[in-house]
Amino acid sequence: MNTRFGFARSFALIALLGLQACAHTPDPMRLALTQIGKGGLAGWTGKEPLIIEFQAGDRLPVHLELGSEDFSLEPNAPALELVAARHCFVRFDEHGVRSSPDGVKFDDPKEPGSFRIGLNATREQPPRLDVILRAPRH
Repeated sequence: MNTRFGFARSFALIALLGLQACAHTPDPMRLALTQIGKGGLAGWTGKEPLIIEFQAGDRLPVHLELGSEDFSLEPNAPALELVAARHCFVRFDEHGVRSSPDGVKFDDPKEPGSFRIGLNATREQPPRLDVILRAPRH
């Protein structure tokens, strides 16, 4: 086998894959939270990333639902709101949901996010179910 030909073919394949990867990364759609309820998502196909801009004080209702034959939630739909503490951006794409303080850099947070669910019981308090969501720290 000609090693020069094998190298050239491998290099061409790597270059082609790199071009295809770049070609399949569509530009994200950017919207302010206030635009979403006003038809702002009409042009979003769901194939491109979506970046939502939050202003400090923006409020987003949270729907919490429990589907169980053994338990129910009371009140059934507690009134909860997510309140933006500062100007920030949230990106939805094939890698999940990530936030950013500048709307550009969404990777490499100082501290990753976490999710925890567990039963908390102490002598001082009755048992309770803890559901804890921690967003990444930037």
